[in-house]
Amino acid sequence: MADTVYLASLSWPPYAREQLKQQGASVAVARAAFKAMGHELVVDFYPWSRAVKLAADPNAKYAGYFPEYRYATSLFEFSDAMGQGPLGLMEKAVLPLTGRRC
Repeated sequence: MADTVYLASLSWPPYAREQLKQQGASVAVARAAFKAMGHELVVDFYPWSRAVKLAADPNAKYAGYFPEYRYATSLFEFSDAMGQGPLGLMEKAVLPLTGRRC
């Protein structure tokens, strides 16, 4: 019997967004993986902090969240990456972060 697995995510095109075809590239990959195991995947979209908070709530329906950003925690197990993207940080040219105390 197939289970329905619920994950929380944020809107992060082209990887994940409710309005995209198949809800985005990462959702399509995750959905195919769950389907191969005989399960249905449902992804709900929230602001990032809420997605993480809902996934951490033991009374919520969510089995987890994605995308993941590794950090020290006993609440979650992190999977290997499902893909790769050009995530970085922009800094002001006139006020660079390098050498500043934050």
